[in-house]
Amino acid sequence: MWFGMVSIFIAHHEKILSILSTIEANLTSFLEEVRDLYKTNYSLLRKHAEQFLKTYETEMELHFKSEEEALFPYIKDREEVSDLINDHNWIREKIRFIRNLDVEKNPKEIVDNMTQLIDKIKEHAQKENQLFSKWGSQLSKDEIEEISRKVEEIYELRK
Repeated sequence: MWFGMVSIFIAHHEKILSILSTIEANLTSFLEEVRDLYKTNYSLLRKHAEQFLKTYETEMELHFKSEEEALFPYIKDREEVSDLINDHNWIREKIRFIRNLDVEKNPKEIVDNMTQLIDKIKEHAQKENQLFSKWGSQLSKDEIEEISRKVEEIYELRK
């Protein structure tokens, strides 16, 4: 049961990281263009930023919600949970910051902040993946079933 639920969280991490890899590659090519502002394609950067923000809104925020509301309440090591929630909040704050930047006035700042954000999300996903195996041995069968039920409920609300 735990393995199945962990597989769902890890699969979701992999999906998000795959999307972010594509965006990161696009940002890298855009950085090459930023060196010569006459060649800068602001609509392309806007497209990549919007793609990233859409990924956040449709995938990551729901993922955070499932962890924060379904999984984290059952984890006994509150320091680990606090660290992960701090990561979630840092990511949310960085998203708000990027959302408020003007693409044409701050192209390099947008790219730099999105790159920082992608790096943080990768680090965060690795941290969580490592903790999942540890946590599985600490949860009862009933707790795992309740977590699974709550996660399914959260994802059903999206439909």
